[in-house]
Amino acid sequence: MVQFKPIHNTHHDYLFVVESIQDFLDYSSQPQWPPLLYAVAFLHTIVQERRKFGPLGWNVPYEFNQADFAASVQFVQNHLDDMDPKKVNMAYTITYKYQINTANGILDTILNVQPKEGGSQGGETRETVVYRLAQDMLEKLPQQYNTFEEVTRAHRGWALDSVVLQNLVTRHNKEEIHDNPPEGVYVHGLFLEGASLDRRTGKLIESKSKVLYEQMPVIYIYAINTTAGKDPKLYECPIYRKPQRTDQKYVGSIDFETDNNPRHWTLRGVALLCDIK
Repeated sequence: MVQFKPIHNTHHDYLFVVESIQDFLDYSSQPQWPPLLYAVAFLHTIVQERRKFGPLGWNVPYEFNQADFAASVQFVQNHLDDMDPKKVNMAYTITYKYQINTANGILDTILNVQPKEGGSQGGETRETVVYRLAQDMLEKLPQQYNTFEEVTRAHRGWALDSVVLQNLVTRHNKEEIHDNPPEGVYVHGLFLEGASLDRRTGKLIESKSKVLYEQMPVIYIYAINTTAGKDPKLYECPIYRKPQRTDQKYVGSIDFETDNNPRHWTLRGVALLCDIK
């Protein structure tokens, strides 16, 4: 028995979306409606096509089904109906209203700072209230930080714009390191997924057989002062808190040396994980 399975691509998905688009076209008779409807349908098609990549690129997995498309169309249609076609020169109207509000705000501020006349009942003047509140705020402020201590922490001649983080994959495990580094930090407890690490050279190699996650040795991260760009031969490996790779679980990245093109490891989906459970 031979069964025909249609090809699923952007063109096929778009045809599936527009099968029921005639009902949506009848929602509104305004000339702006068909182009907007096409834009929503095309965007929904792109989102449908990306579902095959799973949650990559999204904060959370989501289906984006036909009900979401109908809700999006209804949302756009409601805003289109609320627009008054008789309004002209909208840009000038908005600018004029903004200028009026700004002028009123300036005038109110000037009037508010005028001294308050003392009444027969002996109430506090505006200056007295402001002085009392200022004194109360000053008493609640914490002590100033030690500027001399902060200066000693800075590197002489270093600008923040030229500071770049560097990393070095060591050959040591956590138990073999007993002292803190002179600068920077030691990072341990990461797991490598999608590749393996050559402990001798510190370079990425293909995954070992039947090994899904490989525990990494200690990684030394430090800062350098340089204006040179990043070496294009290094693979920028992303770090995630969990195996579910979403933007919410993204931590940062670490550079790895490799004999292959960095794109090779990108296609392999190589990443570092803080937790594999």
